[in-house]
Amino acid sequence: LARLRTGTAPDEVHVAAEDVPHADDREALTSAEVVFGSCPPALLPLAPALRWIQLDSVGCDQYLALDWGRLGNRLTVTNLRGFFSAAVAETGIAGVLTLLRGIDDLMAARPDRTWQQAELRPRIRTLRGARVLILGNGSIGRAIRERLVPFGCEIVTYGTSHSGADLVTAAELDSELPSCDVVFLALPGTPATRSEERRVGKECRSR
Repeated sequence: LARLRTGTAPDEVHVAAEDVPHADDREALTSAEVVFGSCPPALLPLAPALRWIQLDSVGCDQYLALDWGRLGNRLTVTNLRGFFSAAVAETGIAGVLTLLRGIDDLMAARPDRTWQQAELRPRIRTLRGARVLILGNGSIGRAIRERLVPFGCEIVTYGTSHSGADLVTAAELDSELPSCDVVFLALPGTPATRSEERRVGKECRSR
């Protein structure tokens, strides 16, 4: 923060509350030209001087419903695309390994110091050789794929036609889902991706 104040002097730097904006936060936003972080979407039309928002997240779906035909003439929004890719990919794979290897059940049995070999062994499996579907071929989806390759998985990707994904249509996705052992959902949270989420949910519930 000190470096930001020094670098932007003599302009004023206002630090807003992290949760609910206070009255002085709203007042500062109405005259701000640059915002670092996320702010309530409803306040953006009330900030005529605002020219740039640098979000503190990858997702920007909370701003999609705004009138960008008007706001887009003066306002640029940038996000942290790629910044969290490695962390999100490794966390997702760790979660899958936890389920496949029964680590969650082992941790639950730890307080009793019981070894549930007979119960666990029929349920656990390895990630090696699994057919994995990655929905979303952006920076997070590609990071997941990169980290899965050494496991010897059979990897299929789904995304937009310009993303380079293996599957690009809803029909291809519907055909692929029943044969997959593992599905990673790495699509942006937009109205356009809701149908893919519902397809995955329907397939999971049917198993």
